[in-house]
Amino acid sequence: MPTTCHKAKKQKLDHNEWNREHLPHLIPRLLMPVNRKYLQEFCEQSMKNICVLYEIPPENSTVRAVIQVLSEQVSFTDILCIFFVCLNIDMTTKERMMSSETEAQQLKLTNFFMNLRRNLVSTFMSKSGCTACMFVAGCQDAWSVA
Repeated sequence: MPTTCHKAKKQKLDHNEWNREHLPHLIPRLLMPVNRKYLQEFCEQSMKNICVLYEIPPENSTVRAVIQVLSEQVSFTDILCIFFVCLNIDMTTKERMMSSETEAQQLKLTNFFMNLRRNLVSTFMSKSGCTACMFVAGCQDAWSVA
């Protein structure tokens, strides 16, 4: 068999290559319930990125509680909620997403990230009547108009 056929096989990324993975159109893909498993993985990795970035020990009770919630049977909306809150903080994932996109998509992402930071997360965290469903719906709307 020619070596070109052998090299064309796609290899699975190991855990150390996580931060170099190409992530085009990540948000629309993660909004689809069929990608629930990947969404959970992104949330867990995002928590790890946040721990590294802000020097938070992985044994921190809040970090452990979020990871525990992700391992339980929670709704898809709740996992999306965790993803968007983590995305607001996780610069590593934001940089990976930006480097994976075209210039037009980078502008859309930038607009979305700014809306996430300035409006969506702050409203979700400060208003007691804002539910996870409302927050996720707001994030979906913000992505659509970004």
